[in-house]
Amino acid sequence: MDVDLIADVYRLQNIYNDRGLQIFHYTCLEDREPRPPGQPASPLFYCCTPDGAEGRRPDGKSCGCLIEIKYPQYPTGERFAWTDEWTLAIREDERIPWSLGYLAPDNLWAFAEWQQTFRDFFQMQGYPEPWWRKRTEGTFEST
Repeated sequence: MDVDLIADVYRLQNIYNDRGLQIFHYTCLEDREPRPPGQPASPLFYCCTPDGAEGRRPDGKSCGCLIEIKYPQYPTGERFAWTDEWTLAIREDERIPWSLGYLAPDNLWAFAEWQQTFRDFFQMQGYPEPWWRKRTEGTFEST
């Protein structure tokens, strides 16, 4: 698993352990929000797209993050993963909560596993490396 995903799981678990559930949820909510270039949101909450940003699949369906995909009645409209197979699997994955308010530290490893699956797939398909994922000596840094 990529170093940045593992580090982010531990970072958020430490916030939970040190500051409690409310601060953990607040941090996760804040981490989902897009940042200015050079300050990406948490990689655990990237959308299921080649560049991790909100976008549309080739068939025009709107892509979202794991929580948005899990809950089809999301307030901003139904969101999908890059493939129908992923969408179905995410919706059936009991480790993914249907709301950020139900997210627990134990769920974070499932988020990391899914994000790694997306990265591996897009890399094998030849999509360009996203701007936020420039590799440097085994770590990641934003450009």
